[in-house]
Amino acid sequence: MNQKNFKIKELIDLSSKEIQKKNFKEAKDILIEIILINPNIPKIHNNLGIINLNLGYFLEFEEILNKWIIKLNYLIKNFRFNCVPQFS
Repeated sequence: MNQKNFKIKELIDLSSKEIQKKNFKEAKDILIEIILINPNIPKIHNNLGIINLNLGYFLEFEEILNKWIIKLNYLIKNFRFNCVPQFS
């Protein structure tokens, strides 16, 4: 496991502990740190959205949700396009 992945794993574990203790502001800071290292972990964005919802930050929750809906739609379109049989 490289150093970057090890740090992410440590931060994920730490954020989970903070969420369990309902220390949402601390957990949010940790999740943002993880996103700065690697923004392509859906679970982290999901947890951040849930934390924003719990903190009453509804606009931030909606923004995160909309970004992931756009990204998901893009992935679905590309998957469908790449799965279409090619005829010569």
